[in-house]
Formats: sequence, C-alpha cells, structure tokens
Amino acid sequence: MKKKLFVILFSLMAINLINADETPINQPPALSKMKADISSNLESIDKYLAEAARNLSAADLKEKDIRQILNDFCKKDPAVYDCAFVDINGIMTMIEPKDFKSHEGVDISSQPHVIRLRAKGAPVLSEVFRSAEGFDAVSFAHPIFSDEKKITASVSLLLRLDALTSRAITAATAGIPLKAWVMQKDGRIIFKENIEEIGRNLFTDLLYQEFPELMALGKEIAEKENGAGEYNYYDRSSQTRVYKNVYWTTFGIHDAQYRLVAEHALADGAAPNKKTKASFVELPAMDALRKLAKDATLIKNMSERNDDNINSIFKEFHKRHYGIYSIQWISPEGVNIGGYPKENSLALYDFRTGTYEKDAAFLKILESQQESFLERQLLEGKTGQFFFVPVKDGGKFIGMVYFIYLKI
Repeated sequence: MKKKLFVILFSLMAINLINADETPINQPPALSKMKADISSNLESIDKYLAEAARNLSAADLKEKDIRQILNDFCKKDPAVYDCAFVDINGIMTMIEPKDFKSHEGVDISSQPHVIRLRAKGAPVLSEVFRSAEGFDAVSFAHPIFSDEKKITASVSLLLRLDALTSRAITAATAGIPLKAWVMQKDGRIIFKENIEEIGRNLFTDLLYQEFPELMALGKEIAEKENGAGEYNYYDRSSQTRVYKNVYWTTFGIHDAQYRLVAEHALADGAAPNKKTKASFVELPAMDALRKLAKDATLIKNMSERNDDNINSIFKEFHKRHYGIYSIQWISPEGVNIGGYPKENSLALYDFRTGTYEKDAAFLKILESQQESFLERQLLEGKTGQFFFVPVKDGGKFIGMVYFIYLKI
C-alpha cells in the first residue's frame, strides 16, 4: 500500500523523473575509469616499445641511429624515465637520455625479467624494485629479433608506475570523496597519496601492524582480482573510529598484475553496513527540502557563495533527517559546489567536463529547473536515490539543492 501511495504522490507532484540504470555496476565508476585510463596508458607504451624494437631490428644501424630511436621513444610518456639497448649477453650497451650514460656497460642478465624475456621470446614487465636513482620502478622490455626470428638483443625502459597510475587516479577522483592506491600482489605499495607509504609492504611493514583489519583485507585483495570489503581503525589524532568501504580491481600487461584499490571513508563514524529505514517514502524529508529551497538565509548565502554558512545550514538539515547520505548543491553553471557531510559529497566537481558518461543526467536536471528524482550509482560506490529542488532568488535560478539516500 505504501509503495502504491508513493507512486501516486510522485505523479501528482509532477516531478521530472530521470530513468535509472537497470543494472547498477558493482564497483564505483571512478574505479572503472582509473583502470581504463591506466590500462590505456600501458597499452600505448607497449605499442611504442614494440615499434622501437622493430626499428632497432634493422641491419647495420649506427650508434647514433640507435640512440635517436631510444631518445624518441623516451619522450612518449612522462612516466618513462630512461630507455636502454640491451645486447644478447644482457649488457646495457646504450642508455638514453645521456644523463644516464654512466649506467652503460651494466650487466642485467641475471635479473628475473631478462631471464623470462629470453626464455619466452616475448615482452615482459618486471616486478617493482627500488632503482639506483632512488625511486620505485618497473622495467618494461621487448625482444629484438633478426630476420631469422632469433633474439639478437632487447630494448627496455625504466617506468615509474607510481607516476603513471597517479595521473589516472588524480583525474578520476577530482572532486570525488574517494581515495585510491596501487599494490603489488606481494603487498608492496606502488602508489598512495601519502608518499611515505610508497615502497612499504602492507603485510610486513611495522607501520601497518596497528591496522589488523586492513592487513587481513590486503590478503584478500592479493588473492582475488576483483572484490569489495571494509575495514576500520582507531584514529588517535581525532580520537574516533574510522570506517572505510573498499573496492578493488586489477590492471596489468604481459602477465604482470597489480591491484588498484579505491577507498571511501564513511562520515560520522558510521559502520559500512549500518542499516536505516529511511527512504523516499518518508515524504517529510522531501517537503523539508522544498521548504529549505525557499529559505531566505539559504538563498542569500547561495547567491553570495558563502560556503561556510551553507555548510552550517546543510549540517543542521542532515542532523534533523536521519538516514540522509548527504545534502549538496549545484550551481547554475553545472558545478557541484559541495555538501554535508564532506566525506559523502562532491567538491567543486564540474559536470560539464563529462568525465563520466552519467554526468549528463545531472546537467539535464539542472537545465529543467524542476523538481527531479534520480537513481544512480555513486561515483564513490553504492547506489543512491537523489531528490533535487530548484532554488530561485527573486525569480532568478541560482542552482539546485538535493539530498541522497543510499538504496538498501
């Protein structure tokens, strides 16, 4: 009966309904985008490296020609640190750029990835190691073949996987309440926002001994290519327990695999699986948002873009309406300015950039300037039910306020 009543009321209110996806994706869209961008970058580097190997297979190449090929290839991606021509005996005979000439003549024949390349006659990507230059890197190598299809040499590069992955992570999480990091299957941290953690091992480093739930989850992350989980820990600085939802996936190339992990810290110390009876059937919350959209104080602060005052108003609204995931607002230009709590809100996220395909639905609602309902997967994970109300100042449209309930 309640469901039927809810449908009737929604029809009578003439709310602009945007159709939801029939099958929500399990993992956050932001995580999928990170993986796609990282994989695309790796594939591009692989393509360039294959081209360099073909060019270096030409007979009677002079030293200057080889160095030119290496130099040109090294400029293809900023995450590529240096490039080397390795002879059949595993000696790095030429390295570019010239700043690394001092490493020429070094024998790398005993390194595992070089041994694998010779045995397989195929491209290889090494595990992460601490380079002589003082940073973590991987070696990416392609064999060079003669006309008789025999390996005569190889071309390799030193790749800063932290730099390559951080580019994609930064772009995908801009304005989104999500953090991401990268781990090798043996527990070695390849990239994390806190650079002090890069190179540490989640399973053995003393730093993580105080976080047993994270270590246990890390084991599961290492064992499974994709998944979701949660963990919590006590933060001494804030004297609160922090709960996090975690999602992970895998990227890699040429048999090498790395785990890409996304974390969403829950607001107000809420446990990840905390259930709530709140839903859109509770129309008082919707009526309260309509009333708030006409509140003179909110209108004045939205017009003046006074973020601190707006945040205080949103905080009070959130406190009064149990179960709301967040309350936020979008400017007329299509920028999600912020919301409360910040852990569950987009911050200066510009829907016009089209970073995610589903951003268009928000712009459509904004353009309509009508009350709207939307069901979508949140960029940080989970599925949300959104209710939007337009805000006007003397007839001038100044944005949309909306709240989100998590779909349970």
